[in-house]
Amino acid sequence: MEIILSKNTNTKTTTFSFSSQAITDIAECEFQIGKMQASNKANTELKNSFKIKQYSEVIGALANPAYLKPNTKFFVDDVRKAVDQELQDAKMSKASRKRMLENSNRFITQIVKPKKGSNYTPDAFFLYCKENRINSETLLKKHIAEEYKPSQPKDIFASQIVGGWSTKKDDNGNIVQGDTYKPSKYSIEEIDEIINHLTTEKLARKKIEDDASKSKSDHDKEMDNVSSNMSALGVSM
Repeated sequence: MEIILSKNTNTKTTTFSFSSQAITDIAECEFQIGKMQASNKANTELKNSFKIKQYSEVIGALANPAYLKPNTKFFVDDVRKAVDQELQDAKMSKASRKRMLENSNRFITQIVKPKKGSNYTPDAFFLYCKENRINSETLLKKHIAEEYKPSQPKDIFASQIVGGWSTKKDDNGNIVQGDTYKPSKYSIEEIDEIINHLTTEKLARKKIEDDASKSKSDHDKEMDNVSSNMSALGVSM
């Protein structure tokens, strides 16, 4: 499956693709999870391993800056919808798809932080999980929350415009990211308008500050010239 995200005659076409093998692996994992109804420890551990495998495929496929909105860091709408459809075709429930996309989005933006040309593979995700003792979806979500650094000015501003995750205290009393996402009152379209407006206002402010700085510089030069002329006449200032 491949979708075109952007196309420019002067640059290469940007596309998103999800390999058929990755989709097959996710579907097989979902099938095996569905078969395991017993709650014994062995089945629980196996179900968790299948779920981590699914995350490795989704994160490996989506860890690309081209698939993230530049300002909000959410998945590009077409990409999110395409992956959601593929997961639905793999018989994954709506609730499971929602958790997987949200957790994958947060893992990619907060931990992977992909750069142009980088390649975050499923094996890299497995290694990260092993190093951080993550062997279930629950532990993955907890780990992502612990990596969150709240109360930065940009986070506070973003939460007012876009929305954000709730916060809570961990076992040590530290403030960490919570489990509930609270969207702002603005729609995605309204957020895009706000971002464009902020860019315009920022440029206007920069011009005002640049003009003020130039005016002050011109004034200082003029005063220096006056001082020099007065000194030449033997008058001190």
